[in-house]
Formats: sequence, structure tokens, C-alpha cells
Amino acid sequence: MKLTIKSKLGGAFGFVLILSAGAGVLSYVKLSELAATEQDLVARGMRISEISDLQNILNATARTEKHLVLESDPQRIEAYNQELVQRRKDLERAKSAVEQNATGEDRRKLDEARESLATYAKLQEQTAKLATLNSNFRAFQLFDRETADLQQRLPALNDAVTAELAKPDAADAQVRAALTFSRTYAAWLNYSRSFAFMLSAGSPGELQDLVQASARHEAVFAAALAALKPVAAAAGARGQEIVGLYETGFSIARRAVAVAAEGGNLKAQAITMGEGRTQLLATVKAFDDYAGIIKGQMTGAARAALAEADGAKTLLVAILLSSCLIGAGAALAISLSIGRGLGRAVGLADAVARGDLDQTIVVTSRDEIGDLTAAMARMTANLKATADLADEVARGNLSVDAKPMSDKDTMGLALGRMIANLRATAAVAEAIAAGDLTVEAKPVSDKDAMGLALQTMLSRLRSIVSEALAAAGNVSAGSQELSASAEQLSQGSSEQASSTEEASASMEEMAANVRQNAENASQTETIARQSARDAEASGAAVGRAVEAMQTIAQKITIVQEIARQTDLLALNAAVEAARAGEHGRGFAVVASEVRKLAERSQTAAAEIGTLSADSVKVAREAGEMLGRLVPDIKRTAGLVEEITAACREQDVGSAQINQAIQQLDKVTQQNASASEQVSATSEELAAQAEQLQATIAYFRIGESGAEMEAGIGQLRSTAARMAAPVKAKATFKVAAKAGRPAQPRRAPSGGFAFDMDDDEDDAAFKRSA
Repeated sequence: MKLTIKSKLGGAFGFVLILSAGAGVLSYVKLSELAATEQDLVARGMRISEISDLQNILNATARTEKHLVLESDPQRIEAYNQELVQRRKDLERAKSAVEQNATGEDRRKLDEARESLATYAKLQEQTAKLATLNSNFRAFQLFDRETADLQQRLPALNDAVTAELAKPDAADAQVRAALTFSRTYAAWLNYSRSFAFMLSAGSPGELQDLVQASARHEAVFAAALAALKPVAAAAGARGQEIVGLYETGFSIARRAVAVAAEGGNLKAQAITMGEGRTQLLATVKAFDDYAGIIKGQMTGAARAALAEADGAKTLLVAILLSSCLIGAGAALAISLSIGRGLGRAVGLADAVARGDLDQTIVVTSRDEIGDLTAAMARMTANLKATADLADEVARGNLSVDAKPMSDKDTMGLALGRMIANLRATAAVAEAIAAGDLTVEAKPVSDKDAMGLALQTMLSRLRSIVSEALAAAGNVSAGSQELSASAEQLSQGSSEQASSTEEASASMEEMAANVRQNAENASQTETIARQSARDAEASGAAVGRAVEAMQTIAQKITIVQEIARQTDLLALNAAVEAARAGEHGRGFAVVASEVRKLAERSQTAAAEIGTLSADSVKVAREAGEMLGRLVPDIKRTAGLVEEITAACREQDVGSAQINQAIQQLDKVTQQNASASEQVSATSEELAAQAEQLQATIAYFRIGESGAEMEAGIGQLRSTAARMAAPVKAKATFKVAAKAGRPAQPRRAPSGGFAFDMDDDEDDAAFKRSA
């Protein structure tokens, strides 16, 4: 029985798919159960959250109740009452939500919590009503507001009346009246204090005791007031005023005591701190117990779900392991079967791909892989037969014949056509090898690459031989032009060399003159700059001399003033001597001499002043001349500096010209050497043309080479004629520059590319620059 790969794969993977489907169904069922459990847990969690919200609202209600009990401001009490009402509504909604989601098994515990909550609500309502009474605050406001006038006036009036009635000379009736006023005032103070004690009571029991004490103080004050009324007339109008104040205050105090006796704040505090707090804790505990029951149910459901999940996981793991083992075993067996057969087939194909056609393969299986290996073995045998035939053709044996195995044997038929074409191509190649370029190559088709290439080769060879013959003619013509150019180059080089030597000598003489002019200009510049500095110094000295002469002129003016004053004093002395008579004669002689000396001094000072003014004028003119002379000297120095720079530039230019002439001389010598190399190149060109003629003569294309032979002979004679004159005209030695190698000439498009680069045979030739 032939068991195919399809049957093997279908059986193995069908069983694996059945196990996978079972695992999927089991997973779906267990996941559905887990989803239901999860929904139940979420619902119970929501119930716990609702219970927590209810407890939070309950705590907020208790806080509002505490604020209401402790508050005394009526407006804030009203606000807390409104807030408490809203809290109760929220609490009722939260309770309805909890009751709505309750189930039968835990409703009993919820009923207990609900009853406890209802009891707490009643207590809270009672507490709110008592707190709203605000007894202490109302009593205090009533007493404090309406007895303010009494509290302010009564002490002063009572003291005044008592002092007036209790005078030392007062009668006994007045003293008794004063004592009655004092007792009544004391009874009023005790009654007021009992009211204050009621406001400060800490519990309802204490309040009842204080109410009773206040009642006793009220009776005492009422008796004292009744005793005061008959004696009040003794005190006059002020006594009657005091009685009126007592009656008004007594009425207010009794009403205030009645309000305080209500004890709303104390009773509210007692409820909220006692029974209300106990009921609140009981309610919170009841809801905590209810939440605990739900949490226990959640824990049980979670444990059951975990147990179900563990069982499902164990079963799924068993199914998956079975599937993996069965699938892996089947895959391994099938893969080994396929892999071994394909490995043998691949090994054979790989050997054939490498060209090894001696490999064989043994068929061991009876499936598709066995069919494949058998077909591969037959293919290898056919390829080996074809390769043997191709090997004979490759060794050059074109006498073999290809025998196709059938009319579908494409390779055999193609091999037969290839052998026939190769035989025809070989015949054409033999004719070309014999130098016969007149044969014709006929391609089998437009895709016959070898035939087309052979046809193109014949056409190109004919074209190349024709072009080579034409090139030989061009070589002849070019050699004649080369000869004429070389003769002209040699003659021009000789003439240029002599002219270059004369120009070089003239430039050297001119450069020497320029350098001498530059040195003279430099010295002239130095002298001019020194003269400018001397002229500036002289101008400064003349300026100082002018200043000194002006100072002398000023001093001479002072001397003239002294001489004038001396002359005036001598005149006064002579007048005084004349008045003195004989006694003053000697003094008059002295005064006369002094006057003469003063006149002479004044005359000499005037002459010196004139000379000083003339000297100052001359010195100023000399200074101005020196001032004009200094810029001219500086300008002369600047011009000399420019001349010096120009001479230096001329010196540099002459040196560059001389260097250029020397380079021209070198170029001339190189031209002379190049003419010699052109002569040698002409001779070598003639030899190469002759060798080219001999080579091309092997091919037969029906053309004559007589014209090329004539050109070669003419080239040789011309090269010999031009070599001697060039060497005779060379008058100086030059260093020839190494010429660059000629670029290889590209063959015409579509033809053969000859390799014209240097090789070992080119060492016998010289290359022209």
C-alpha cells in the first residue's frame, strides 16, 4: 500500500486539531464560569461600596448633629438643621440602594441594621428638636438684653438711697428702711446668680437642682420686695424708682429662668453623648457585620473559582502536552522521511550543479519523495550522456554526431545544430589564418553571435589593413612637414640665442645703474630728513630768541619809567634845595647831576628799545622763513623717498627681466636639443613605417604598397639631411627636459584596439619631447 505524504500529514494534524478543539471547548466553558464568578464578585464589591457610602453618610450626619448641639447662633442652628435634613435624605437613598441589591440569605442581617438605623434616626430627630430650642442662649439673651438698664442704674441708686437713709442723725425708721433696701438688693443678687448657675449646668440632673435652688432664691426675693414696698416711701422718688426697677427685673428674671429650665441644649447633649452615640455605634456595627457577610461570600466564591481554575489548568496542560507530543512525534517522523529523501535528491542536484554527473541515488521510499529521486536519477543519466558529447566537441572533435533521444530532446537537437555551425565557422577561420580576407562569413540567423562576430571581424580586418596603408602614406607626408619645421626651429634657435645674450648683458648694466640711483636717493633722503630736523630746531631757537627780546624790551620800558621818576625826583630835590638857600646849594648840585644821569639813562633806554624792536622784527622774519622752509624740506624728503622706492622697484623688475632672459636662453637651448631629437625621431619613424609595410603585406586585399615605399625613402633622406646643420648651429649647452609619453591613439569605433603602450621591445627607440 502506497502511503502518501498527504495522508500522513492529514492523520497526524487531524488528531492534533481534535485535541486542540477539545482544549478550546474546555477553555470556553471554564472562562464562562470565571466570567460569571467575576460578575458576582463585582456585584458584591459594589454592595460593599454602597455600604461604605452609607456609613460615610451616617458619620457625616453624626458630625452635623454634633455641630447643631454645640452651636448657639440661631442662624447657624437653622443652617445645620437644613444640612441635617439633607443628610437624612442622602442616608435614605443610600439605604434604599443597599436594600435593593440585598439577597435572601443576608437580608436578615440587613433588617437588623435597618432597625438600628431607624432607632438612631428617631433619637437624632429628638436631639435636633431639643438643640433647636437653644434654651441657654435664649435665656441669656432675654435676661441680658432686658435687664441691661436695671443692671446699670440699680447699684448706684441703691447705694445713694442707703447712704441717705443711714445717716448718723437718721431716725430709727430710716435706718430700718436702709436695712430693708440692702436686704432686697442682696436677695436680687442671689437670684441673679442662681440664674447664672442654671446657664452653666453640665447635665439635666444638675439643672434640676439649680432650678430648685433658683425657686428658693425667687421666694426670698419676692418676700424682700414685698417688705420693701411699704418703706420705699421714706426714700422718696428714688425709693419708688428702685421698687419699679425690681418689679420689672423680677418679671424678666422669672421668664428667663423658665426658658433656662427647659434645658434643651443639656438634654440634646445628653442624648447625643449617651443613647444616641450607643445607637450610632450599634448601627455602624450592624452594617459592618452585613459587609463582613458579603466579604465572606466573596472569599468563598473566589476560592471556588480558583479551585475550578486549577482543575481547568491541569486538564488544559494535559491536553496541550498530549497535542505537543503527538504533533512533535508525527512532525519528526514525517520530516525525517521527507528530509532524508529530499537530502538525497538535493545532494544529487548539488553534485549535478557542480558538474559531477557520476553520482547516483537509490530509491528507498514509495511516496512522492521516491518518485522524485527516481526522476532525478534518470535526469542525471541523460545529462551525463550529453556532457560526454559536449566534452568531445570541447576537445575540438567536430566529427561526432548528436543523437537526440526523442523529438522533444531540445538539448540533443540544439547540440546537433551547434556542431554543424561550429564546423562551418572553423572553415572560415582557417581561410582567415591563411591571410585570405576575401572569404565570406554567413551567419545562420540574426542571433548567431559567433557568425555575426566572424563577419564583423572580416569587415574590420579589411578596414584596418586599408587604414594602415593610408596611415603609412600619412606618415610619409607628415615626415616631410616635420623635416621643414625642424630646419626652421634650428635656425631660429641659433638667432634667438645670440639675441638673448645681448639682451642679458644690457639688462645687467641697467640693473647696476638702477641700484646706484637707489643708493644715491637713499643718501639724499637721509640728508633731507636731517636738514628738516635742523630747520625745525633753528625755528624753535629763533622763537625762543624772539621771546627773550620781547622780555628785554619790557625790562627796558621799566628802566625808562625809573629814569623818568628819577628825573622828576631830581627836579623836586632841586626845587627844595633852592628853597633852602645856602644850606641846600650842595644838595642842588647833587640833584642836578642826578637829573643829568636820569636823562642819559632815559635816552639810552629809548635807543635800546628801538634796537630791541628791530631785532624782534628781524627774528620773527627769520622764524617765518624757517617755518616755510621746514615743509619744503619735508616734502623734498618725501619725494626723495618715493624716488628711492621707484629705484628699488626698478631694481627688482630688472632682476626679474634678467631672470626671464636666462630662462629664455634655457628654452632656446632646449629647442636646439629638441631639433636633434626630431631628426632621430624621423629616422625611427621611417623604420617603423617600413616594418608596418612588411606586416600588412601578409594580408591580401588587392592593393599596392609602392606609394608607401616611396614615402619611406624620402623620409630617410630628409632625416639624414637635417641632422648635421642642427648640431652645427648649437652654440650653448642645454639640459633637455624629459618629454611626456605620447597618449595611445584610440582605434576607430567598432574596430580592434591595438596596444600601443611601452614594452620590452621599445627600449631600443628614443621618444621625442
